[in-house]
Amino acid sequence: MPVARIQDDAALGLAAENQNLKAELAKLQNIKSQIPEKPPAFMRAMVYSRYPLNFKDEMLLSAGRNEGVALGSVVVFEGVLVGKISKVFDDMSLAQTIFDSRFQSAVRVGTAGVDALLKGGSLPEIDLIPLKAKIESGDIVYAVSPDFPYGLPVGEVESIKVSANQLFQEATLSFVYDINAVETVLVAKK
Repeated sequence: MPVARIQDDAALGLAAENQNLKAELAKLQNIKSQIPEKPPAFMRAMVYSRYPLNFKDEMLLSAGRNEGVALGSVVVFEGVLVGKISKVFDDMSLAQTIFDSRFQSAVRVGTAGVDALLKGGSLPEIDLIPLKAKIESGDIVYAVSPDFPYGLPVGEVESIKVSANQLFQEATLSFVYDINAVETVLVAKK
């Protein structure tokens, strides 16, 4: 094979790789543009073991009143909303996670900022999405409730369907973490 042909093939391969990297960069910039603001200062807390029950709806944390944890403080992992403090003790606190069926919060979806409702559960979902709203798989879902820092990411839209009553859309979520594997979290300082 002539040297010129090898060089042409290498140049084509590099051009294709360059295009792929540009596409990945554009995707990351799109995700970043969907996250409105940076959350406040946090403190680290260890998650006590839930073994062998592995309940996902609550986490017992190693920080409490003595460390400045307050009722309602936001709990995050990898910069993503996990839940909020529901009980505070001197040296521990209990966090209600978004995997609790009683958890609900106002959220917005994607760059269009479509209003919706996060409904917790073993598989949290987004509900009450207007029927004509343009959302798609991969859109970032972020908190807009006054209970949380505005724009705190919750997850990513995985799939969308029309609700049983045909009045709204519903969406399932994907997360950047496995709740059962989380060993440390950050708790917002009040």
